[in-house]
Amino acid sequence: MQEERRNIIETALNVAAEEKFPIFFMDEVAFRGGSPAQKIDVSIRRITEFIKKYGSHPGFYKIDGKPVYYFQTFGWEISAQELERMCAEVDRATGGVCWAMFGPVAKFGVVPQLSMIIDGANIHRRNRTTREWMLKEQDPAVIFANGRKFGKKITDMQYPKFDGTGQPWRQTGVAQYGMDGRTLETTLLDSLKSKPDFIMLSSWNDWEEGANFEPGWDVDGFAGDPYTYCKVIAHLKGIEFVPPPPPPKEAVHPTIWEKLGYGDGAGPLIERIERTHVRGGSLIVTVRDSAGEVTGLEVVPEGDLFWKAPRGAGEKASGSLEAPPLPAGVQLANVFGFTPGYAVPLLEPNVEFKLPAGTELPEQFAVGVAWAFNPEKPLQSVKTVLRNREPVLLREPKGNVQPEMTLDFTASPRSSALPSENWNGWQTAVAVVPRPADLSQPLKLQAGGARLGQISLLGAPREERVITRAENVDADGKIKRFYITLPDETITTPGAHFFWLRARDAAGNWGSPVLYAAPNYEFFDRSGGNAALREPELEIPGAVIADNCARSDAWRGGGVEVEKSS
Repeated sequence: MQEERRNIIETALNVAAEEKFPIFFMDEVAFRGGSPAQKIDVSIRRITEFIKKYGSHPGFYKIDGKPVYYFQTFGWEISAQELERMCAEVDRATGGVCWAMFGPVAKFGVVPQLSMIIDGANIHRRNRTTREWMLKEQDPAVIFANGRKFGKKITDMQYPKFDGTGQPWRQTGVAQYGMDGRTLETTLLDSLKSKPDFIMLSSWNDWEEGANFEPGWDVDGFAGDPYTYCKVIAHLKGIEFVPPPPPPKEAVHPTIWEKLGYGDGAGPLIERIERTHVRGGSLIVTVRDSAGEVTGLEVVPEGDLFWKAPRGAGEKASGSLEAPPLPAGVQLANVFGFTPGYAVPLLEPNVEFKLPAGTELPEQFAVGVAWAFNPEKPLQSVKTVLRNREPVLLREPKGNVQPEMTLDFTASPRSSALPSENWNGWQTAVAVVPRPADLSQPLKLQAGGARLGQISLLGAPREERVITRAENVDADGKIKRFYITLPDETITTPGAHFFWLRARDAAGNWGSPVLYAAPNYEFFDRSGGNAALREPELEIPGAVIADNCARSDAWRGGGVEVEKSS
């Protein structure tokens, strides 16, 4: 019932009323087996309460004056008789509801209160293995005929695409590729042949299932045009879609100016970071700008203020941020057979880092966090909390204030959230504070369960840290390649090292910063202390291990007879 501090449902309804675009909600509460909502009396009680609280809101979608209540019955062991009783009792208590159901019409078509039924989904009309169309699977002609037999308004569910690979704990494959709108075109035209009473478009804009019509970048099916599906839907309605103008530049946070194409003032994008070799001593950074020449790249080892995990047992953390005593068990951040450095396991849900007294940072500074990549938990929750310099007034509930700001670094559940850099063992994420922070108060890290390598703050650019020598990739210098020689201290010091990078254009605008992990790889302990890392060749008497440079005697033969061959 959204009784927490921010009532999302009421906020959405208020916006809908202001925009004169009424909305309704899909009830999936009874979807899970064993849920209390699957008890019919529980559902009667909660739906009644919901309609009484929100049904008369001007932002709530109504048909014939009745609020539309849309629910699904798949996964819900409920009979037609129980469903009829639920609808009847809610109607008596609320004055009447327009009922819409996502479920099998053959089972529930007899329920008299149901006005609209959505049965079948186009994601089941393509073979997941062969990708062949099976347009008679969940055939709309049969489904719609059943609906009309019961006197119901009837249709099926149209998904633009369905990619569950971003949900490793649920779907594990791609049920349906979007094909730049061609999938929707194929199944929708087939359904239209059977004359549905309306069209139900299923758009899950949480992005987890990749089933979304909303404008967006970097999503399968958009083919570089964020408005592809808006244009498809407009075409179906016989109108032209005209992309809305973006909001005024000053209303948009600078960190996404370059993404929205506002031109000069956004600052360049760091497009790619490569290491010259797996363990190489240089970085190659490719920078791009859409409006003018790239003129410099700032390189800041570790950051202006930072806390960095100790380099082994018995050593102290480095940096100027102070933390309370953390677990003594400093761990090798061993991932996929590499040892990219050391990390401290965070057992407490909250850790406070104190800034040095008198710290001065610009109002929009960057916060970065680096933690050891855990392939068993790639979506580790990581957040930082800073106190607002001035409390923020909340829209809902009116009059309340928000004393803190939360920066969420948790990876979104898509493969793009796990970039190629993660092979080096580290996940890094950056955020720019959206409003002035009270620097006299600690920075709180909420990342219980993570293995922390570093937390770092980046302040204003400084000219002495800027590299200007670069290689032009294009004639105008809008794309440049910078070559960074890692400091000797980095190359000679085992463990993880982190670099802030941000680029500047000819107008003096700085782009969004990134935090890059450059681990200096270490040898494993092959003495037997860690049996899991021992190589089987070491158990063979006299074997020469070519990659174990620490055993100089092995390279000299070690008393083993070496046979020459032609």
